[in-house]
Amino acid sequence: MAMNQNTAFETSTSHGSGPRQSTVGQHFLRDLERLWTDLLRVSAVVENALRHSVDVLVNHRTDLTNGIIADERLIDRWEVRIEEKCLTILALHQPVASDLRRVAAVLKLNSLMERLSDLASHIAVRARKLDESQMESYLTPEFEELAISSLELLTESLDALSRCDSIAARNILEGIRATKIERLRNIVRKQMKQSIRDNIENFDTALRIINIARNLKRVAEHSQDIAIEVVYLTEGVMLRHQAERDRAADDVD
Repeated sequence: MAMNQNTAFETSTSHGSGPRQSTVGQHFLRDLERLWTDLLRVSAVVENALRHSVDVLVNHRTDLTNGIIADERLIDRWEVRIEEKCLTILALHQPVASDLRRVAAVLKLNSLMERLSDLASHIAVRARKLDESQMESYLTPEFEELAISSLELLTESLDALSRCDSIAARNILEGIRATKIERLRNIVRKQMKQSIRDNIENFDTALRIINIARNLKRVAEHSQDIAIEVVYLTEGVMLRHQAERDRAADDVD
């Protein structure tokens, strides 16, 4: 994901016209730019953690797991720091209109990054346990495609975020790839249920795979949530509830 630190703030304007008001406006713009930079840094760490978690799953890179767990703890600290910065901006500068929308979007995106970091850690830990299991050929073609497709959707959404590209974000929200990911997840779940029927000793491993598949689906859903916030950030249009209605219900495994 290429980091563009200034895109979201190109249209921000200083408040007032006098020297003191101009200085206040400059401080406000500086704080917004730093907030945006922090968010993009966090998103880069999150993307890297999820990429590594897929590497643990697909390429058996279990040596990456501890680093992913460490990244989760780092993101937890950054989430608090960014939220505090957002609240400070709201209290000191009392932004309105598009500036208020930017701060609100960063608050939401900050929370999404923390959730994605948690998912990366969960996937990596379960994948490491899978690698220690005796179940043969747990990585079916559909399971691998599910992991890669979910990661690709996340990368696209973070690229749209870094560029504040609402067109790319709306393309993500068309739902074609999300539907594919849901289909792959259902296939994996059916495969694992059949594996349990064939041999009850496969139960623990199959359950881990079902949980990983669910987490990968959630990565895709959060990728769409990021795209929703990009549209809100750039256009001021809220698509959240519409997108939630379009999602398939997460039935009982």
